[in-house]
Amino acid sequence: MSSYQPPLRSRVKRAIYIGAAEIVGWIIIPNLFLSRVLSSGYLPITSFEVYGLGAVIVGLQVLAILTDGSGPSPVFAAGTYVVELYYIYEGSGGGYVKVVSGVTVELYFPVLVFLLMLYPLVSIVRLGLTYLLSQSDGSRPIPDEVRG
Repeated sequence: MSSYQPPLRSRVKRAIYIGAAEIVGWIIIPNLFLSRVLSSGYLPITSFEVYGLGAVIVGLQVLAILTDGSGPSPVFAAGTYVVELYYIYEGSGGGYVKVVSGVTVELYFPVLVFLLMLYPLVSIVRLGLTYLLSQSDGSRPIPDEVRG
């Protein structure tokens, strides 16, 4: 793990800005969309789930920023990506949505859901590899006996 840890003041500022953006992106906009669409049909996610999952995503992201440069930070970041995966999958019904308002419309888009889930999946793998590589023995100096 990197020995550099940003100053607390900059981490708190960054956490406030990112937290506010995440609240808008994961809670407010989906609820606005959900309130308009839910009246015309069925969606697989409720407003309560949007608030709950959005709060977990925002909380984990803020904790990852506040602990940046320390041990728990990768765990919080990975947790954020896992919850994002669940949120995307549940919010889209796995790629199947049926809307009924006079005319029945069925949408089937599993490939699009997979593409939306690709970024969190790749980020989890990248985060794990980065953590493992930073813990490797390659960063230690070679002892004199081995050099010859």
